[in-house]
This record gives sequence, structure tokens and C-alpha cells, in this order.
Amino acid sequence: MANLRDGKGGFIAIQSWMVKRLGLKSNELIIYALIHGFCQDGHSYFYGSIRYIMDSTNLSKETVLTVLQSLVRKSLIVKKDVRNYQIFEQRKVAQGGQHFCLYYTAASRSGNSAGQETRPAGSENLTGTGQEPVPAAGQEFRPNNLLDTKFEIPAASEKTEEQKTEQKKKFLPSKKQEETEAVITRELKNLFGGRLVFDSEFVPEVSRLAAQFGIGTKDIPACLKFAFDRTTERNPKSQTNLFHAMARSPAVMQDFTLMMKKEKERKDKASCPVCGSADESLYGNCGECGFDMTKRGSADEIAVWRQVYTLPPGTRNEYQRECDEEVQRLVSHSFLERNRNPQLREQFEERLAQIRRKYGITGERKEAE
Repeated sequence: MANLRDGKGGFIAIQSWMVKRLGLKSNELIIYALIHGFCQDGHSYFYGSIRYIMDSTNLSKETVLTVLQSLVRKSLIVKKDVRNYQIFEQRKVAQGGQHFCLYYTAASRSGNSAGQETRPAGSENLTGTGQEPVPAAGQEFRPNNLLDTKFEIPAASEKTEEQKTEQKKKFLPSKKQEETEAVITRELKNLFGGRLVFDSEFVPEVSRLAAQFGIGTKDIPACLKFAFDRTTERNPKSQTNLFHAMARSPAVMQDFTLMMKKEKERKDKASCPVCGSADESLYGNCGECGFDMTKRGSADEIAVWRQVYTLPPGTRNEYQRECDEEVQRLVSHSFLERNRNPQLREQFEERLAQIRRKYGITGERKEAE
């Protein structure tokens, strides 16, 4: 066990199992040990402020928040939000939108280490009262679903080297994920002046979130630029901190996908070659003249429909009705039957030609120009 001074006149006790069994190191190890020192008796909580952790560890606010999020995500510590709590006769009550965050380590509730170590010197509690916090009435803490089962810290000897190797393979990123993370890293450096200023979990987390929203690798740079621009619009005191939250926000990812959908819909529209109506879908009929936009590449079809469009509305409707009847007559035969009997198609084309002659539709391009 190693002791570090916490900047408050006390010590932070780093125990060997935190390193060997939990695999903690660096800032995560220090903050985990700090929190565990307050709750290792199995029923207490760490309820210090972010400022307390910053002062005790000499770390920045961004680093402290990132480490706490990482430890919660790994289920090594548990975070509880409360509106008030009580220490002896002193009651702490949140005001307005304020709330208090209490933490405890999962290991402290398992019985593996609780009560086996002494509390670090100088860390009796954060208020100096010598008492542990008691949740206010109606805010009793119960373990979450993860802690409904006993938390066991596996001994180093329980797994063979082969088992450890096999377990590591399960968490190795796929080739596609590696490519995506490389693109994310490159784009982040472009946005932040060539420096990657985020923790090691940030890039994989953005990659996984983008995959959930169906954002491909080629759209990743645009997605990150979208989050960066949204951050800039707010003119925050720390653009880096706000971007860190923006880029990992499902809401921002959703907004980006909606924007891309609208952009695609805009690109999938064009002016009708018959009547000139703008913003018509490329995959339907023109809302003005009824021209089939999927046939916009056929000069013959365009020439025919331009003549149809010059007919009086009532006559045009009658022409369209007769043509639709012929189409229905053709499709009433099965696909296999139509392929085996080419006469069906020939009869259909002949009847259409008769209808066009009836209404004076010649399909000559010089009349359409």
C-alpha cells in the first residue's frame, strides 16, 4: 500500500489490489483511491465537491470530470444524485436546479475490502465533523442492478494466460472500427490545431455512437465539424470542454443525421423537364404536370409528355385514364407470363400508340421544342 498526500494535510491510500486486480493507473487510480478511502467501511459515501478532488489531486476540472465519468462507466464507482443529505444536526439542501453527487466504490459494498484497511489519515470526512452522510428521508440508497449481485474482484491467479488472451480478443476493435477511429483522430487534430487533447476513451466512444446512428466513416469529419460549429455558436468559456460533451451527445448525433437526410432530399430533387416545376422528387411524378420523373433521361418520353401537357385539363385526364387502363390490363398478367408471351407487350405498345393517335400525340421532338 502506498500513501500520497492529498493536498489537505492527509493521505490518499493506494492499495495493491487497485492496481493488480482492477488494472487502474495514473489519474484513475488516484481518484479511485481517494473515493474508496471515504466509503471502504461498507456504508459511507464520498460527498466532496469537484473542487475538493481538484485540490486533493492537483488535477484540472476537465480531467476530474473525465475520470469520474470513466470510473462510473466501468462500474468501478457508483454515482448517486440527491437533493439533500444530513450530517448530525446539519442538513445540506440543494437550491433551485442544484443537486449533490455522492459516490462510493463498488468494491466497498462487496465485502472484499470493506473494513480491512484503515481510513487514510486526515480523511475523516470533508466537513470535519467526523460523521458520515446520511441520506435524507425518502432518499435511501439502494444498490443499482449491477450491485444486486455480489461484486467480486477476481484474483490474479484465477485466469490462465490463454484465457486472458482470449478475453482481450473479444475487446479488440475491428478493422473497420480502427479505420473510423483513425479518421476521428485525424479530424480532431485538424479541428484543434494538430493536438489530440482528449482522453483515450473519447475516440472509441464517438466511434461507437456514430455507428449506432448509422454514420459512416466518410461522414465522420462532417459530423465532428457539425459538433464543433455547434460548440462555437454558443461561445463557451472553454470550447474544448463543451465540444467534449457535444461530440458524445446522442442528441447532436441525431441532429446531424436529420441534417444529412434533408441535404440528401434536397439533392434528390430537380426541375421537371416538361413543365419546369422546381424541387420535384427524382423518384415520383411531377406534382404540376404528372410527368414520371424517373423517365427524365428519355427525350422521347419528355417529347410525348410535353404534348400531353398542352391538352386541356379535362382531355388530359381522359387520356391519362385510358393509358392507366392499358397498364392495368398488362400487369394483370403475371410477371412470368409477360416474359414468356412477348405478344402481350406488343399488344400493350400498340394500344398505347392508338390512344396517342386518338388524342393527336405524335411524340415528335420538334413539336416539343
